Amino acid sequence: MDARVEIRSNIDSYRKLALILAFLGGASVAHAGIHEVAVTGGLIEGVEEQGITAFKGIPFAAPPVGRLRWRPPQPVVSWHGTRKTGAFAQECAQNGGGPAGSSEDCLYLNVWTGAASGKERRPVMVWIPGGGFNENGPAIPVNDGTRFAHAGVVLVSIAYRLGPFGFLAHPDLGSGNYGIEDQIAALKWVKVNIDHFGGDPNRVTIFGASAGAMSVSLLLVSPAARGLFDRAIAESGAMFQPVHHTGHEPFLSLRSRELAETEGGTFFQKLGLTSVDAARAMPTNRLLAASKNTHEFWPVLDGDLLPGDAYSLYEAGRFIDVPILVGSNSDDGADSVLPGITAAAWVAGIGGNMGPEAEAVLAAYPHSADADARRADAEISRDGEFGWAAWTWAKLHSRTSKKHAYLYYFDARPAESTTSEGAAHGAELAYLFGTFGKIGDTSGVGGHPHHQDLELATIMRRYWTNFAARGDPNEPGLPLWPPFSKGNERVLTFDSAPSVRPVPNLDKLEVLDRYFSWRRQRDEARSVTK
Repeated sequence: MDARVEIRSNIDSYRKLALILAFLGGASVAHAGIHEVAVTGGLIEGVEEQGITAFKGIPFAAPPVGRLRWRPPQPVVSWHGTRKTGAFAQECAQNGGGPAGSSEDCLYLNVWTGAASGKERRPVMVWIPGGGFNENGPAIPVNDGTRFAHAGVVLVSIAYRLGPFGFLAHPDLGSGNYGIEDQIAALKWVKVNIDHFGGDPNRVTIFGASAGAMSVSLLLVSPAARGLFDRAIAESGAMFQPVHHTGHEPFLSLRSRELAETEGGTFFQKLGLTSVDAARAMPTNRLLAASKNTHEFWPVLDGDLLPGDAYSLYEAGRFIDVPILVGSNSDDGADSVLPGITAAAWVAGIGGNMGPEAEAVLAAYPHSADADARRADAEISRDGEFGWAAWTWAKLHSRTSKKHAYLYYFDARPAESTTSEGAAHGAELAYLFGTFGKIGDTSGVGGHPHHQDLELATIMRRYWTNFAARGDPNEPGLPLWPPFSKGNERVLTFDSAPSVRPVPNLDKLEVLDRYFSWRRQRDEARSVTK
């Protein structure tokens, strides 16, 4: 037998065995690893499960309550004795709560490690959960870090303040980016402490999905985050769209400070608040109730933590230059469709929002019947919120960075599905974390994945962990994933047969690119006349 064929056969056999063991959770693996660790604040004790030690609910900052509400995260409060870390902390305060309830006392993180000692230097991956900056958190079961730890990384998941507690701007307060400051505080904790868990503080990859991915894009342009990570992965989210100045612009983006402070003032008036002290004394549930269904709190272009929007800062070369791996899903926009939208209403909305590019947008998205308009609405959300942002980020990075960018498109669908329009927002999470059927799984696969689902999950996790280890996702035996470049605008498409292909929906992305360019020019002209 040819040596290369034999090697490939052995690799395939090993993969099949590893696939089975990984899905079973590695229950037969003995683990005499790290159980008690000294971290900032005191001693902690983890819990071993499936050959991995998990440390849950580790404080990385003081509880941001009372007089610390709407202030930058403060140092950890030390404790005596050994703190048990066998259960998740409550999620950050949010409407609807979380798996373990929610509270303003929420600045905790979680670590999964398979290291035998603190002398190991495994790559570290820090997970920033999504949820629209208003809900969810790291305790959602789909984000369990066990599989990543089995794959050889130290996995950290972090919490950050949400909604009015994390992103309220007001003239009498600070920036309104307390949630982003929390993420930076967590990364500082990782830098100081992760070697005790067998992690390498000089090989830290930040990664997230949706609002977590948007956070990644913001961290790359925040001077305060410099030196805290070495690679970045963003799944279905990035903030490269023009800044919102009125609150009525389509597609998600940063809010201008003026807009955010105006909205914050309106929020205070709604609650009858006349001072920040009174606001800090108001019960958590009253603030949450006032924000429900009426206010969306969002990161702010504050001029300090975020000195500019990501697009402009990338163009100017003012970003943290690390390798990036970014992408989006084939049906990312399905959740954004307005219920009952008609073709006439959709046309009117495009005409009212897209300026001189409205005609080109209408031509790019067929919409003659109401059902067509609903599909068009899903597709323009998919492209304008997620696909365009990932493509644009890869383009800007490949032009201005010394490091590589890798672009992907996730289009995996349940094996027996006959109705799926594509991969839903967040569908890749169950594949990456190996948590099919767990709460938060939107893949549609369910708790009994087929062989092809398990195989794709293993392939994706190998790419992600390779990237975390070396800044390059490739390895022998996997389809070659070339860096994205001007002369080679290619993506790795993840479906039943992963391969490198042209950028999907490129004609639509180019139409939206002209629209966003028009918006930026319009905003620049307005700023000159002020």
